[in-house]
Amino acid sequence: MTRKEKFLRDIDRRIMNTTDLVTKPSLRLEIKMPDLPRHEVIINPYENLLEKRGYYARAYDDDLSLIANLDIKITNWRFC
Repeated sequence: MTRKEKFLRDIDRRIMNTTDLVTKPSLRLEIKMPDLPRHEVIINPYENLLEKRGYYARAYDDDLSLIANLDIKITNWRFC
């Protein structure tokens, strides 16, 4: 399983999990950006996950590097 497949599977599980409708966990991403000393942190609210999942599926390769700029990469994610 590629990193992208695992990432998208994790999002799918959160979207489909009915108990999450109450807690509504956000997705926290750590992004490696070129020429920046530290990773950026992006938070996607639960209500945006379905649309963001489609974006991540289209815009990132199997290693979670941005297709338009391979120097940008999702290095870590978790739900909070």
